[in-house]
Amino acid sequence: MNRYKKANEGIHVPEEVKKRAARPGGTRSNIRWMGAAAAVLVLAVIGGAALRLGVGMPDDIPDESAEPMALINNDVPEDIEGPGNTGRGRSAGLPPDAQPFALSEAFPADGSEAKFDGDLNGFLSRSAVQLFSQAGEDNLVYSPLNVYMALAMLAESADGESRQQVVDLLGADSMEALREDAAALWQTYYLEDELGISTMAGSLWLRDGVSYNQETLDTLAEVYHASAFSGKMGTEEYNQALRSWINAMTGGELARQAEGLSFDPDTVLGLVSTLYFKGSWSDPFDPGQNTQGVFHAPSGDVEAEYMNREEVHGTYFRGEHFGAVSLGFQVWEYSMWLILPDDGYTVDDLMASGEAMEFITARKYEGYNVQAEEAIPGWPDQEDLRVNMSLPKFDVSSDLELSDALKALGVTDVFDRDASDFTPLGVETDGPVYLSQAQHAARVTIDEEGCTAASYVDLMLVGEAPPPDEVVDFTLDRPFLFAITGEGNLPLFVGVVNQPNG
Repeated sequence: MNRYKKANEGIHVPEEVKKRAARPGGTRSNIRWMGAAAAVLVLAVIGGAALRLGVGMPDDIPDESAEPMALINNDVPEDIEGPGNTGRGRSAGLPPDAQPFALSEAFPADGSEAKFDGDLNGFLSRSAVQLFSQAGEDNLVYSPLNVYMALAMLAESADGESRQQVVDLLGADSMEALREDAAALWQTYYLEDELGISTMAGSLWLRDGVSYNQETLDTLAEVYHASAFSGKMGTEEYNQALRSWINAMTGGELARQAEGLSFDPDTVLGLVSTLYFKGSWSDPFDPGQNTQGVFHAPSGDVEAEYMNREEVHGTYFRGEHFGAVSLGFQVWEYSMWLILPDDGYTVDDLMASGEAMEFITARKYEGYNVQAEEAIPGWPDQEDLRVNMSLPKFDVSSDLELSDALKALGVTDVFDRDASDFTPLGVETDGPVYLSQAQHAARVTIDEEGCTAASYVDLMLVGEAPPPDEVVDFTLDRPFLFAITGEGNLPLFVGVVNQPNG
């Protein structure tokens, strides 16, 4: 119990929330919970001005036990099975004492649905060109939703111009508006049922003996539903607890990437935010129709296994220099969009001109705004066709360094040891706290049955009608773009496939 007290006695959770967490099922029965995730933010405040990550640390931090202690474990109810749950009511691989302590309230108490009024599509458009320029001849996968949520958590930990630059990049009017947007995104994209999974989770990793600003910790727990743990930084026990939590939350999809994650011995705070997606096609591919074929990769032709589907009814979208179709998931709000540049054009051309982002972020189908009493136009050039699709199975991943892109987008002060402001953390240090690196890893895999996607962000703080007769052949045998979108056409993942075999 001493370790609880040394970490501000944990994060304050209302008594009513604790009571709900103690009930069978953890929270209201109509809420769909799943303990899986695949986007990871690691936010670490690191000490020692002479260290590579360089933040001054107090000299009197006690050397506490290395064994992690759970303060709050916002876990899933024990009756929910899946990648993030063993069926025992807590995530696999966590320390023995990491039992559920309290379950954050993920939804409004009145049962209403939160509405996202933020600018996730705008953030994607602003950030994608900077990031996709790094692809070259390699694959690239980017989760704008993951990075958005990670940066929102970073903003909670910053103040002054450091905070404002992040808020501006995310397109929010204020920090209060950003919190509302983050909470709405969390609710909107938290889904688990027999049709699919889309989940986010979070955790705080505290250093024994260090005092933290309780208000900031409370906000991270309440808005981002972060569990809290306390232990000795830099020990293999604590590092393994972090990796185990990440692997449990990601269903093991990012085990290779997680293996390289660890806390510096002088780390005083770690924040982890996670995102995971898994969906089955509404119309699965028949493995018996698969063929071997050539994929014209930038570095030369390679063999690939193609999934084929004949006379699939759907909508074919035309851009000035591309064609596009969608694959629907059983969760109808979600889709994978496949964007194939015309002959003579490249993915880079589509990104540089803005055509690709314009299409990805556009409303694809026409509708009607009842409140405004006006028609909402869809994509202007589309046809209802039968589509003969030939799509290579792919397992693509990438590792991106976000620092240069963020600086180019106006987020500079958090990287500047002389200008950074992380006073909301409330940590006593001998030197400035600043962001030394920002890394983003992601992976998307598709097969005949569906799609699995995972990503993490690592931030280190130092210091239908019958189809018509017309047919289009849509053969993705050269580099192409894809996007996974959810409710409201908001983007979860965007990527380019240059090498279908990874």
